[in-house]
Amino acid sequence: CQNTLYQAIDNVESAGAAVVFSAGNSGPSSRTITSPKNRATTPVNIWATGALGISGSITSFSSRGPSYCDAKIIKPEAVAPGEHVLSCEPGNEYGAKSGTSMAAPHVAGAIALLRQVSPDVDPETVKTVLLETAIDLGEEGEDNDYGMGLIDVFAAYEALASGYGYLAGRVSDGESSDPIPAKIVVVGTPRKTWANSEGLFSISLPGDSTHVFSAGIFGYETESWSTHIAAGDTSFRHVRLDASARGLVEGVVRGPIDAPAAGAVVTVANTPLDPVQTLADGTYAFPDVPGDSTYTLVASLCGFADDSTVVFIPANGSVQADLQLGALGDNDMESGAVGWSHAPVTVSYGDQWHLSTRRNHTPQGTTAWKCGSVGVGDYDDLIDSGLVTPCFDLQPGSVLRFWHWMAAEDDGLPEAWDGGFVEASDNGVDFEQIVPVGGYPYTILDNPTSPFEPGTPCWSGDFTWKRATFDLRSRVGTTWFRFRFGSDGNTTDEGWYVDDLVVMSDRPPVRVQVSGVPESAQPGETVTWTIGLSNGDSEAQVVDLWLEIAGPRGTIKRELMKGISLAAGFSGYREISLGVPESVREGIYTVSNIVGLNETPYDIDEFECRVGN
Repeated sequence: CQNTLYQAIDNVESAGAAVVFSAGNSGPSSRTITSPKNRATTPVNIWATGALGISGSITSFSSRGPSYCDAKIIKPEAVAPGEHVLSCEPGNEYGAKSGTSMAAPHVAGAIALLRQVSPDVDPETVKTVLLETAIDLGEEGEDNDYGMGLIDVFAAYEALASGYGYLAGRVSDGESSDPIPAKIVVVGTPRKTWANSEGLFSISLPGDSTHVFSAGIFGYETESWSTHIAAGDTSFRHVRLDASARGLVEGVVRGPIDAPAAGAVVTVANTPLDPVQTLADGTYAFPDVPGDSTYTLVASLCGFADDSTVVFIPANGSVQADLQLGALGDNDMESGAVGWSHAPVTVSYGDQWHLSTRRNHTPQGTTAWKCGSVGVGDYDDLIDSGLVTPCFDLQPGSVLRFWHWMAAEDDGLPEAWDGGFVEASDNGVDFEQIVPVGGYPYTILDNPTSPFEPGTPCWSGDFTWKRATFDLRSRVGTTWFRFRFGSDGNTTDEGWYVDDLVVMSDRPPVRVQVSGVPESAQPGETVTWTIGLSNGDSEAQVVDLWLEIAGPRGTIKRELMKGISLAAGFSGYREISLGVPESVREGIYTVSNIVGLNETPYDIDEFECRVGN
């Protein structure tokens, strides 16, 4: 928030020159528009221009608001084309360039064109006209990605050529006269604005023109009217909105086996209505929903898969809408993102989690979660991206397992610049890191641009699909998990994939534990270690014991013992010897020692062994 250039900019504009800035290329994280472009003591005194991509959406690199000065002032002012824009190059050539430095000249050029229409227009007015005639993009209204939207030079020309006027007014409740923050639309055009908390609004339009306007907001009937806009003048309108007739929607939420689901949260999606909780008998009700409209109802409860249904609610009538929650079992990532969410963890860092078909672990499957570029590129610099699972109701003796694939910047074992790890939370807000069986192989190096503290344990480097296991015996009840990936400001790679997640519980208390594990081996050698088995139950257990070895060429399975009978309270050890083939590829191998039955794991202990130099 340095003010070094403010006086100089104000002096230049006082002399008649309109000053326009590029927003910067530090996106997509918030608060990445730097000084002096983050100033906003008036709506246009320092104009920051974002870059629109060839797809019609904001580019990933375009810096975002809000202003770093107070985290409230919305930035940028507007956007213009900024991807693959032709520009001059040495040798009398043209080349395609990308950046907000390609977007800002569109605004400067637009101002130059508009001053051919109105040579005496002052900087504040010409920039205001460009803002007020911009085409709204992204979230409705002004936002921190697109600002007021895409500049529309022809609409601005029309406003200046004929002069421009204003429609101003107030929106209030037709019965109580309380102010209403309604949306005001110029019908048949992309122009719109919003009344503020006091119900007041203003919008500029070309003079000597007549337009149809509409005002509307959830819960009220839309009001339309026609007004003539005179150049250099302001027309006023007091808009009174009548509340919509209401309807009732009620129903019962049940679990997977038809039992009433008490405490489930039911939401009317995409509305400002507050969610409700089901009662002990699973019933819920929304008694005051604007009628003659169609809505989506969503029911959720920790430990179950969400359910949703679409209903039409008649005005002055009622409708029954029952929902049934599903079992929250294995998640192979093939059924979409229901119940999952992702966002930046640290302010000013980015988020790149998305469902990807680039890599997949599920047999006959196509999809996995990925933190990285959408497509074939690498993840961005300055990522701190958190992927949060649905809520699990952990039972005693639970375990979390999933498969993952990673390519991230390391500095050679055991140090890394970028990497990922898993966290857990009992409220979905406050997360703490949890440690997998066998621990994390890397720690984060001291790096001022990293979102992680030096020494943070993580996965990093390059490995193909391998399984991770977390012993959750110390956790019971409501739990969310977060997959967190971070990068510094330098070298990047493909990223992190997560697939085939399962949370298991109610397992027999049979444990496996390895000791004397080899840290390295050479092709042709025989490696040995010890496997300990224990049965903490009061009854005998029959189990199988096997290995799964994941390395550069994938995963192989090797059965050690099948149908072992472990007496109640049994505890014993067995030495394992394994020959390393001469033809094995050099690299790091994860050896998972698994006890279970019929390929269903009860417990896993694993270690990593480097083969070769």
